[in-house]
Amino acid sequence: MSLTPAAAPTPTPAATPTRASATPAVSVISPVADFNGDHHSDLLWRNSQSGDVAIWLLDGTSVIQTPVIVNVPLNWKIIGLADLNGDGHHELIWRNQSTGEVGAWYLTNFQLSSGVNLGTPALNWRLRGIGKFNANPSDAFVWHDSNTGTIAIWNFNSAGQFSSSFPGAAPYPWEIYGAGNSEILWYNLSTSQCAVWSVNGSAATGSAINIFPGPTWLVQPFSN
Repeated sequence: MSLTPAAAPTPTPAATPTRASATPAVSVISPVADFNGDHHSDLLWRNSQSGDVAIWLLDGTSVIQTPVIVNVPLNWKIIGLADLNGDGHHELIWRNQSTGEVGAWYLTNFQLSSGVNLGTPALNWRLRGIGKFNANPSDAFVWHDSNTGTIAIWNFNSAGQFSSSFPGAAPYPWEIYGAGNSEILWYNLSTSQCAVWSVNGSAATGSAINIFPGPTWLVQPFSN
């Protein structure tokens, strides 16, 4: 069982954007990020009918620019934003929902500058968190095997390449609800109990959070 790179296609951009407007009637919104370095959060949009990808650049609550990046087939889904090489800029992380292929887009001035294949994990592996691990300036991916409960962490270097580590396993009903700062937050879907793993390289130590707020309170998934 491994999560290692394998040759596979990545989302292919169209020659030119297919929309003139970035205010589609039917859209889904992805996590916010600062795409232009002005210290304001921006919004990333995906049109759920056409597959168009657009960014709204914000100045506070005002939209100052609405570039459309590209059109992508709908079997590719944006699964996160990550700084893969530690340069302070976010890459768009894609996954093919049919094949499991994972790709990253590097953006320059809101246009796709390069696309990189990151591998083809089996579909039972789910990306459950993106965050900093092991004092690394690049983000890491935290994967959870829904069949076995095994955890895999993709640790990226300054070249955007990764190595895998396997700090342990936690089967259902435990689910990962957050990852970052070398920690993984777990939530038990049956008991509402929370637990935290502190990760050091390929090893993890766990501690329970013995607070049970009641069945009407639910932990909300979050990644940093």
